Amino acid sequence: MPVEFDPVEILRSLERHGVRFVVIGGLAAVIHGSPYVTTDVDITPQRDPRNLERLATVLDDLDARIRTESVPEGLPFDRSAAFLANVSMLNLTTRAGDLDISLVPAGTRGYEDLRRNAVIVELGGVRTSFASLQDVVRSKEAAGRAKDLLALPTLRRIMEEPHVATADLRADGQVVLTLSYGDQRGSPRIIQCRVEAEGAPDRWRVSQAPPEEPGRIQVRFPADFEPTSSVPIPPGTYRAAWMQGTVDRRGTRIGEQPLAEAWFTITPEGRFVGSAAGGL
Repeated sequence: MPVEFDPVEILRSLERHGVRFVVIGGLAAVIHGSPYVTTDVDITPQRDPRNLERLATVLDDLDARIRTESVPEGLPFDRSAAFLANVSMLNLTTRAGDLDISLVPAGTRGYEDLRRNAVIVELGGVRTSFASLQDVVRSKEAAGRAKDLLALPTLRRIMEEPHVATADLRADGQVVLTLSYGDQRGSPRIIQCRVEAEGAPDRWRVSQAPPEEPGRIQVRFPADFEPTSSVPIPPGTYRAAWMQGTVDRRGTRIGEQPLAEAWFTITPEGRFVGSAAGGL
């Protein structure tokens, strides 16, 4: 029976046992706004003996096994710190999903190199170090695998244009408006999303859009907006503009800064056509 992927449980076990590590790969890319789904946790641990002993304890806790296509449940292996000290990479399956360990990821010099620019993000209540978007990109460039090359154009766009807006249609007729932002240290705080109908005075807004997850804010149009409106959305072209409020030293809102916008069209036949745009 396939194991349900639970990245938070993996991170929680690493934190509980005091392992020093940086999350890399697909999950780090998602934290920075990548739309690509990931099904494993990739980490680079610090390589000193005590930390490897703590990591060995985590592998026992997660019942880690070597991942192989021919044996779905995985193969047992020596989970000791001594074994970990002599490997450079491990692809594992655990009771919480897949875990990949890379001591020196492509294009980097390992933990100390990645730790310098890492960002701290709370995911599922677990404060975790994630590789910076720049380090994710340079590692994927150096690795050069097909899946890395597929993700790189999007990651470079996020890196060059830290705020990216998209619009997608849900099955229930609501439009999901997403703002992705790549720099966690500069993540937006006071956010407003406005939707305007082209050539008409209609305007809707979300005065304070809450973060959906680290690196991403999502709202539903028209369900989350004021004034309220029902689906189906009338035909027309719509502009969704994301704004960040600016405040003075006392915290009083004094203005706003445009971040990104996305356009979408509902055709007379009810067909949805969406587009994305980066920072403004």
